[in-house]
Amino acid sequence: MTGVPWCFTFGATLLTGILFGLVPALQISRINLNQALKEGAKSSAGIGRRKLSGTLVMIETALAVMVMIGAGLLVRSFQRLLQVDPGFRTDHLLSLKIDLPLPRYQQGEQVTSFYQQLMPRLQALPGVEQVSVVDRLPFSSSFNVARFAPEGELTEPGKERLAQLRGVDHRFFEMLRIPLLVGRLFGERDTTANPLNQVIVNETMARRFAPDQSPVGKHLKMDWGANLEIIGVVADIKDRGLDVPVEPTIYWPGVGREAILLARTSVDPMSLAATVRQTALSVDPLQPAHQAGTVEDILSASLARRRFAVNLLGVMALLAGSLAVVGIYAVVAYSVTQRTQEIGIRLALGAQSSDVLKPIIRRGIAPALVGVAIGLAGAFALSRVLTSLTAGLLFEIRATDPVTFAAIALLLVVVALLASYLPAREATKVDPMAAMRHE
Repeated sequence: MTGVPWCFTFGATLLTGILFGLVPALQISRINLNQALKEGAKSSAGIGRRKLSGTLVMIETALAVMVMIGAGLLVRSFQRLLQVDPGFRTDHLLSLKIDLPLPRYQQGEQVTSFYQQLMPRLQALPGVEQVSVVDRLPFSSSFNVARFAPEGELTEPGKERLAQLRGVDHRFFEMLRIPLLVGRLFGERDTTANPLNQVIVNETMARRFAPDQSPVGKHLKMDWGANLEIIGVVADIKDRGLDVPVEPTIYWPGVGREAILLARTSVDPMSLAATVRQTALSVDPLQPAHQAGTVEDILSASLARRRFAVNLLGVMALLAGSLAVVGIYAVVAYSVTQRTQEIGIRLALGAQSSDVLKPIIRRGIAPALVGVAIGLAGAFALSRVLTSLTAGLLFEIRATDPVTFAAIALLLVVVALLASYLPAREATKVDPMAAMRHE
């Protein structure tokens, strides 16, 4: 299988070289000598050659517009995503996976005893400000779903409402700086071996569950038969991903055998990773404490797919734009070279620099403007295709975003104008006598 990409690349490169060498050869073999001599006598590029050059510039510009619009949409989308507030502080936060083994931790009392011994030891470490345990890693795609029915609501089995169920300890909300909106938070007594049937819900769930009143004091009937009392409402957080909509969430007091240890530090979190791990092993050397990392790194990793797409398409857009600029500059510069004698004669006869400058710029920028228009139309027409190709990559932005379309069009027009102006300006500096002796 490793030879397939190599063979494809070699074949594509060989075919490209043959095609691009064959087309000019065929054109030269079909040239009309009389017409060529007439065009050469005029000291200007042949009409057919100018048309071909203009067409190539137009195509290059149109393709550059479409590629750059795609890159621009992803860049703007990524910028908006980075501005999203997750709802909790992610800085100086160390994570460590705890996996208590069976059969030593079959009972809830054994799990609770482990954390009751571990947490004070961690809290006493130099550089550690606060510690907490949760049931899963922030910004992970895994989560538990629970079915529930609000108090007094008759619901058929299997048609209950859905909510995320998260296990946390009483330190969780304070350590992550998640605001309490109504009611109270968990206390240490709520996360003992026999937790009370009391839960906290997020703002989204409170708004859907009791839109016109406080849900505190109301009960939720769970599908496993428990009757849970709501004791508080906290602000929403985006712990499943910055681009994932917030779902109704029920916070349950306590965690199981598999949990994530979180430690907020006053120093670089990774500098304490080994110490925190050794402290966890000091409580039970047989339990694995592994996968140490920072929450900021986890957040960055959750954005890796978008960042890769932005970088990849950005490089392609840069290459496409560069080819368009080089093409425009080359066409105009070549046109100036072919018209050097004509320009010298006009300057010798008293023509102003602006009289020479304007037609050269107009001839260079015209195909670029047409290419921009075609590119905009093509990008708009392919917006549905672009939407499907970038599914899951565009965040709070449409594939037909007018700001992106206008910015890319304006950018390429300005670049095309500069690429046309520079060789045209050089043409106005030509010495008339030297120009008339040209060729």
